[in-house]
Amino acid sequence: MRSLFTIALIAAAFPATAAQVVTLSVPGGITKIEHVDGLGRGIATGAEIGPVRIRRGDGSWAAVMLDGAGLRLSPAVAPGTRYNTPSNAIPDATPTWADGNIRVGWLVEPTQRYPHGILGDKVEAASLRLQGPNGGLSELRLGRASVFEDLRVRIVDLDGDGEDEAVVVRTYLETGASLAVYGFADGRITRLAETTPIGLPSRWLNPAAAADFDGDGRVEIAYVETPHIGGTLRLFEFDGEELTQEFESFGFSNHAIGSLEMDMAAVIDWNGDGVPDLALPDARRTTLRILTFVDGRVAELDNVQHPVQITTAVRAADLDGDGRPELIYGLANDILVAVRP
Repeated sequence: MRSLFTIALIAAAFPATAAQVVTLSVPGGITKIEHVDGLGRGIATGAEIGPVRIRRGDGSWAAVMLDGAGLRLSPAVAPGTRYNTPSNAIPDATPTWADGNIRVGWLVEPTQRYPHGILGDKVEAASLRLQGPNGGLSELRLGRASVFEDLRVRIVDLDGDGEDEAVVVRTYLETGASLAVYGFADGRITRLAETTPIGLPSRWLNPAAAADFDGDGRVEIAYVETPHIGGTLRLFEFDGEELTQEFESFGFSNHAIGSLEMDMAAVIDWNGDGVPDLALPDARRTTLRILTFVDGRVAELDNVQHPVQITTAVRAADLDGDGRPELIYGLANDILVAVRP
């Protein structure tokens, strides 16, 4: 177990990579960017570099490609539904799935006992539902002192034991949000670990990504605490029994108040050193920052500044088929952006 390595962000500690930026105007705007392939684990892990498609403002879908002529769009089919949404799911719930001991996760049982409304309404979830590989279902219901202030479950093996954990935002009515980790075995859901709540009601956090960001062979999970009021990026490591903070840095955001978009972060090996890096917006959401955590410190590898805010998910995708992914996202002025080192 290690203690917190660093607090301050070390800027320009690594050589600039001179990011290449390619843009495309999308009339009507971009309301969603998603990967076409891959498992819907609900959190960026670095494995999602396949094709992407966007949803335009008119509801139509388009595939995104990058070649010598720049960014191009071609008609694409709308995503299908892999799992039926439970009848007691919360509004705007998104099912997540994987292929291990947890096959599907949902947030269910709507409640209005915590009227924060950070995700667009005042309805949160009172229960977590998981499905195992044999189709068996189990639910864990919270007491009246807390809710799941989230839209989906994140399914990821945090401790490297070959079994996935379920990660959700659990918020206490009196002390605000925490990051909670649950295990699932023999049809039972068990709380394994949880971060300390922020300390005040109406204070929230948004999970960002999970990967071995510092190259030590163990996975860290990243989230932004209070992403709307000078957000703090925090990385925790889970050892099977507790969550230990390893990194923190100030001045980030991966969510807009009232938005359903929770995916403003991506995992990408930006500098080619074999260690995953993390890309996410700054606190104003006008600059995309790419961070490394090697050598026990937080350092900025690159950044891309914009005159308007980032409004969509940030995805890593190999748009040109050269074997190395680009970062792709949309801006408030209906511009689609692709960035590569």
